[in-house]
Amino acid sequence: MSATRAAVIALVALIACDPEPPAPPPAPPRPATRADVAHDILSSLPPTPIDGQTIETDLEDVGGHALDHLADALVRAARHEGVARLVFYGGSHTASDLYTAEIRTRLQRRFGDAGHGFVLGAMPITDYWQSGAQVEDGEGWDTIVPDFKNFGVGAYGLAGVAFDSHVPSWAAARTDRSTASHLEVLYLQQPGGGSFDVRIDEQPIETIDTASDAVRAGLHTYAVPEGSHRISVETTGEPSVRLFGFVLERETDHGVVVDQLGIAGSKARHQLFWDRDLWRTLLETRRPDLISVAYGNNEGDDQHLTTVEHVGHFRHMLERIREDFPRASCLVIGPSDRQLPDAQGAFATPALILALRDAQREVAAEAGCAFFDTLAWQGGVGAVDRWLVTDPPLERDDRIHFTEQGYRRLGISLLRAMGRSLAESAPHP
Repeated sequence: MSATRAAVIALVALIACDPEPPAPPPAPPRPATRADVAHDILSSLPPTPIDGQTIETDLEDVGGHALDHLADALVRAARHEGVARLVFYGGSHTASDLYTAEIRTRLQRRFGDAGHGFVLGAMPITDYWQSGAQVEDGEGWDTIVPDFKNFGVGAYGLAGVAFDSHVPSWAAARTDRSTASHLEVLYLQQPGGGSFDVRIDEQPIETIDTASDAVRAGLHTYAVPEGSHRISVETTGEPSVRLFGFVLERETDHGVVVDQLGIAGSKARHQLFWDRDLWRTLLETRRPDLISVAYGNNEGDDQHLTTVEHVGHFRHMLERIREDFPRASCLVIGPSDRQLPDAQGAFATPALILALRDAQREVAAEAGCAFFDTLAWQGGVGAVDRWLVTDPPLERDDRIHFTEQGYRRLGISLLRAMGRSLAESAPHP
């Protein structure tokens, strides 16, 4: 099998999908407008639930232009003139790839399937998965994330998690209910770095040496025939190799890619520990038209930091994104209701959740980002109690995570809010 290697540049529960109608045939290019795109999104969604468990919530966009770049990208996709790319950062809500899978699937059905996108190189947690791609268990990797052992700026890559090989190791990802014709491997170039072998569909492709005079991002690309593919890397263990992940996409003139870059347990301040130049360089290769962040729930039980400190971290994190990617559309997804036991063992929503929600709304407006009030969408404080007793439940027993049905509903509501926002911002004749 032939593979075209680009030069090295300096440069994350199986989803049980509800039965869906067969995907329509690819739409021909058309002279779409922003109003057409908004109509396409809204008309593709199921009816609004009437059970009272959620309240349809609009995006808050003070300036009215937070989604302009995304709108333009979707217009180009409808015209078969480009690929629209959406990137989602956050904690476990995002890392489940359930609400993001709804967004990915529905936008791709409407505007074209440009492939799955980025996946981590190995399993950061036991049940890490992505809808449309499969990351294999692999062997021999140490997972490196910002935590109480690693609170210094480090080379965490695109999604804030890296994988180090100190013993013979292998890692692999494959398409799953999807196809690809463009593959990438993302890794770290570093002084004294080791080498790894690349295989595609079990065929040896090349050996990549990661040794470099400085720490920088490495990226190799491979062109393959359209179809199902598996890409793998294998190391000897010494010297060490740091792997970030893989990309599985389709070479096409139009479509949508949704990169789910959430990590379970992550917080806004963790992004401040990512080597900024390295992260920016890697994210530039994804060419994001929308960058979304969803933090706050994991901060809810942090007692060692003040609210002011939490808000400061969030503001700093969002400012960095806006400074480094000023043209990309920006969306802040606020924290959801969650409950913790008080001193008497009774469950209650931490006051910090409400404070962070209000602060994120303010910071989003300052940064020119749209804001989605997840707590308001849930019906306010007490949603956990209500959601636990619905049939089927929308909340899990841990009182922080949603069930699959809850996440699906969130994804559809986010798309509806985006569609309404695009409709309102479309030029009127």
